[in-house]
This record gives sequence, C-alpha cells and structure tokens, in this order.
Amino acid sequence: MDELARSLGHYTIAIGACDPQAIARIKLVVSRSSRHSGEFSFLSAFSAPQVVTLATMSAPDCIILDSDLGVENALDILKALQDGAGKVSVPIIVLSTQVSARERADALKYGAFDHLVEPFSETKFIERLRSAIRQKLAGGRKIENPDLGQERLRFSPL
Repeated sequence: MDELARSLGHYTIAIGACDPQAIARIKLVVSRSSRHSGEFSFLSAFSAPQVVTLATMSAPDCIILDSDLGVENALDILKALQDGAGKVSVPIIVLSTQVSARERADALKYGAFDHLVEPFSETKFIERLRSAIRQKLAGGRKIENPDLGQERLRFSPL
C-alpha cells in the first residue's frame, strides 16, 4: 500500500485461517470498529504458505493468524517471515483458543506483536490491532497514542 492511502487512514489487514467463517468473523469485528468507510481492506489466506506469500508480496499493515492454522503453523510462519533475505517487517497478532505459556513465549520470541487467547474482548483485540499498525507506521520510534494520549515505546526483539 502506498503512503498516500496510509495518510488517508486506509490499512490492509492479512488474515490467515483455514476456516472461511473464522476469516469472516475477524473481518466483521474489524469492520465494525472502522472510524470511516474504507478504513480497512482485507487479504485472506487459507494456509501457512499462502500467509507467507501474502506477507512478502502484498506488504499488509498487519497480519492476524487464527488458531485454526495450528500453533506449529503459526510458529513456522513467524520464523519464515523473520529469516533470511525475505525478512518482512509487519506486526503479527496470533489468536488462539488454548495455548501453553511456552507456546505463547515462542510466538513472541519469533516475532509476534501479540498473542491473544480466546475468549478475549473485541475492544482489546481492536486496541491491539490499532497499536500494531501505529507502531509499524512509526518505524519503532516513540509514538503518541491518539486514543489514550499516552506515549508508547516499541522495543526491538532480543
């Protein structure tokens, strides 16, 4: 997406899930939170290889991975996007129904911006999505949170 579209408040969200209903549910939640018509557009992927392709070819503003892709697939996606010449700098939010502390730590270790365990509130999900987009656009600099009026810092992965 070009900088003009971003300056107008248009963001592209890639959603990775095996189930079309899961993708539709995520689109619905995000669309309901739109501040204006056309704020978000969506790209859908139904497998781990499709998510990696979308991330490298389409440069979305955020990727949302649903748990139905599987924890291992989510970790594989995170690793693929962080390795080598194909490294992609896009925040990824992992959604899962059940996860161990180790799996959550691994997701964060391999570059997930956040890992939310269902059930979670739509409000929390949307705030995390908006925060991910703000931090991506800020390029890691200190940014002002327009919703909360507080300064935030982004820390690079260790």
